[in-house]
Amino acid sequence: MYLDHYTARFDNVFVPYKLSEDLQKVYGEVRFQVAAASRGLCENLEARSTLHSPGGENLVLEKDVPISHEQWSETEKVFKSHITFELDNPQLWYAHMYGKPNRYMLKVKLLSKGEVVDVQTK
Repeated sequence: MYLDHYTARFDNVFVPYKLSEDLQKVYGEVRFQVAAASRGLCENLEARSTLHSPGGENLVLEKDVPISHEQWSETEKVFKSHITFELDNPQLWYAHMYGKPNRYMLKVKLLSKGEVVDVQTK
């Protein structure tokens, strides 16, 4: 048996994106759901998204977004939100034997009153 106790935590984080035809720009969203013990317990929640370049040496994106009561889904018992981004001149992923497989690191932190309560890394 496993018991999990939380006020709020990430339930689902995913990143749909679109690459421009000339391969010079990426448009995307960090979409996430925040599961909460109850809607009322989640005052002052925000999500902070950071994206680091392949190798981790450069921060290429940092955005915060507040999580509000309007984002609450009563049927699913989660807050639903997203962070949009644009990335110029992305380092692209190449298949084996065709080039370097560049991987960006995404970290999404859930903060409550400024304190980190959950983190997901992709």
